[in-house]
Amino acid sequence: MGYNKDMATIAVMAFGLSTGGAGFSIAMAMASIVDSQLIMPMLFPPDPIEGAKVDSIDIMSADEGAPAAECYGTFAKTGGQLIWTYKLESQSETSGSRKRGITTTHTYHIRCAVAIAYTPNNPLATIDQVQMDEKVVYRNVNTTAPTTASGTGFGAHVQHDGTSWVFFDAAVNSSIITDVYNQFEVGDKVSWGDSSGSNTGHVFNLSANNDAIDTIIDKGRTKVIYWEENETEHSSRVYKSFFGFRTQKGKAKDYVTTSGIYPDTGWTFSLKPSGLASVVQVVGVGGAGWASGIQTSGTPVIYLGDQTADDPTMDDYHTVSGDNSNLPAFKDMSYIVFNKLNLARWGQRIPNMTFVVSAHADYRTVPTVMSQILSNGNIPTSEFDISNVAGTAVIGYTIKGATELAKKLQPLMIAFNIVAQERGNKIYFHDRASVPSVTVTSGHETAYVGRPSDGVEMEESPYSERVGEINLKFVNSDDDEFRGGQERIVFKNDSIESDNFNKMTKLNMQLPVTMSRSTAKQIAARILYTTHTDVLSFRFNLPMTYLHIQENDKLNVTIGGKSYAMLVRKVDIGANGLIGVEGMQESAVNTNWSDYA
Repeated sequence: MGYNKDMATIAVMAFGLSTGGAGFSIAMAMASIVDSQLIMPMLFPPDPIEGAKVDSIDIMSADEGAPAAECYGTFAKTGGQLIWTYKLESQSETSGSRKRGITTTHTYHIRCAVAIAYTPNNPLATIDQVQMDEKVVYRNVNTTAPTTASGTGFGAHVQHDGTSWVFFDAAVNSSIITDVYNQFEVGDKVSWGDSSGSNTGHVFNLSANNDAIDTIIDKGRTKVIYWEENETEHSSRVYKSFFGFRTQKGKAKDYVTTSGIYPDTGWTFSLKPSGLASVVQVVGVGGAGWASGIQTSGTPVIYLGDQTADDPTMDDYHTVSGDNSNLPAFKDMSYIVFNKLNLARWGQRIPNMTFVVSAHADYRTVPTVMSQILSNGNIPTSEFDISNVAGTAVIGYTIKGATELAKKLQPLMIAFNIVAQERGNKIYFHDRASVPSVTVTSGHETAYVGRPSDGVEMEESPYSERVGEINLKFVNSDDDEFRGGQERIVFKNDSIESDNFNKMTKLNMQLPVTMSRSTAKQIAARILYTTHTDVLSFRFNLPMTYLHIQENDKLNVTIGGKSYAMLVRKVDIGANGLIGVEGMQESAVNTNWSDYA
């Protein structure tokens, strides 16, 4: 039967006739509603709506033969490389009805493996953080530093259904949402304490232990009900919504409200929350474990680099020419395997992944890291000496890709002010402040042959060879949310006159070393100011009795009655029986650079 546009009008005509003119207008409006929402969809249902399908998938860079990064220290940041994928799989879901329209959506997942780091001798200790498209999706609860927040604005109450909540009043403490609410997720273990940091105090006045190792089981908005200030028995109640955590352990609401009974009427009342001005501390690891929904089920599997067996997920889905061959165990490689990685939240593609890792306990100080780098470069331990390098802790250091051995060492040597010397076919590394020092007997520096006027040549470096500004990029260990986030600092010598400043070099430097911002400022200050304090270069001859002098030795030379400290830059043994020495003034090495932080 064909559709008659007057059907809905006839269906409601009786209503209009029985109610007069005004009723007729209402009836016509109802006819329009019946037309659009009831009759039309029944006779002409809308076309089904189907979400876009994905035929192929974009993947992160994975060049053939590209080497994985080397990671050292306790918090090294590195990017992942895709090393294995299985076919893209989809799941369809249909919703709606024939009358209101049918919608089909497609979600996608994929099995894949991502390399983290090269581990030739010892495995990584831990994977501490995983980021996907710069979003933290995993934190290691055992190695992530706990988040600690103290302040006012904490409250507690019990909802009408009996659930316990801790809520946060931004009107009392404007930073409490950022400092606390946004730092923790459902499932995190937290402890509540008083302002002194006790985790077992009577903070919420319920029991001595209700605040230790609590679990957040939900987060969101919660309503607190109380009477207005200056209340009377005729005051109205206030219903106010706060951000809060639903907690596993109950908290006494009398910490938040002051309850009482009006003596005349016997009414009970609750005043405006009174405990919000008290200082409370919360301690816990925010976002511990994997974020929900990373895989369709289960959690990814992490290999630290000491595995000897194949991964079962890859073996189950790897077939070559009909032969179910096992994939290699990827020995000497730390990697992670995803079994059905959900792609919906990443735009139906494999996200870019970065990792924060802790190296093996043997590779966490400057000398041990340098030793491992040299050993990986096939330099036997008999050919180098690191005993004169201080055992300073390395927070994190990442070497990406195929890099020459000297360039692998260079960032560490710059960051920690280390020099190298070669003596008798062996390389000796020294902290710059402790290099071998030689005092030249006065007068020996004027050794000459043929012309008594030969002596010491001194030259001051021009402003064009000095640094006026340094832009230093480093990996910031102070970044709590994205541990290992890259940061840049600009350090200038503001005491230089503008004309001379314009002549100076602007130095751009990138150190893939994890450090605090204050340490980065000290390094930048040292590099910049050294070019201004140590501006004298020297050239002179010494007799053969100083044949033991090597490059990067420290010389103390008296010239014209004044003592100069210099670092030897070049040593030449001439046919004339003299040793030609070139040195650079070395006075700033003992400066306390922490004053510049």
